Amino acid sequence: MSGFSTLRVATRMQILVGLALVGVLVLCLAALFQLKDGMIEDRKAKIRNLVEYAHTQLAFYDEQVKAGKLTLEQAQTLAKDALRKARYDDKEYFWINDLHPRVVMHPIKPELEGKDQTDNKDPTGKALYLDFVKVVKSQGAGFVDYLWAKPGLTEPQPKLSYVKGYEPWGWIIGTGIYIDDVDAAFRKNAMTLGGISLALLVALSLVGWQVSTGILKQLGGEPQAASDVMQRVAAGDLTASVSTAPPRQHAARPRQHGGFVAPDG
Repeated sequence: MSGFSTLRVATRMQILVGLALVGVLVLCLAALFQLKDGMIEDRKAKIRNLVEYAHTQLAFYDEQVKAGKLTLEQAQTLAKDALRKARYDDKEYFWINDLHPRVVMHPIKPELEGKDQTDNKDPTGKALYLDFVKVVKSQGAGFVDYLWAKPGLTEPQPKLSYVKGYEPWGWIIGTGIYIDDVDAAFRKNAMTLGGISLALLVALSLVGWQVSTGILKQLGGEPQAASDVMQRVAAGDLTASVSTAPPRQHAARPRQHGGFVAPDG
């Protein structure tokens, strides 16, 4: 702190402004990342609940088999048809694959049905269907993120899926949603944060400059300079001088003496 006390008043104010701005940036960044995490968590909860509901549909048809009302083949056909038609958010869907993994039902890409997906990888080389199987075998259910083709776009986009196994049939049911909008919202908020930070920098710099200028006017100069002079005087150096602001000049008022006007002094 001794080094800080030797700095010029303007420099100290600049440091304080910088520290204040850094503090604001840290708080804003923390809020920004918390917002992003909150958006991801909301999507996770959404697709998990949807898969849980679809999972109950498989259990329902399985109960019909156990009750002798349907054969296993009939029940599985009805379950696939029901989920093939299911939609949420207008266009999002469910798919089913087995533990091999082969696609059992895919409403958007029916050409995949019955085909081995072991080598199906996203542009990063991630074998997503193998990951679906891995998650189900190890946890029973879970999330998998990967890149997937998005209608209307040429480049694959980040997607987050939730998969859950239905053990009696050896099936895995899943659904996923694109999260590129989360990244877009993050970038938008980051740009807003940058603009706010720039405005704060300008505002704080102006305030700091005005405060330091006001302090220097009241003191008549840098406090360190005055302190140096006092130390020299105390040491016996009477030639030391300190620069001060010139005193305010007042116009001389004439004084009345009888019948004539006499100047002051």
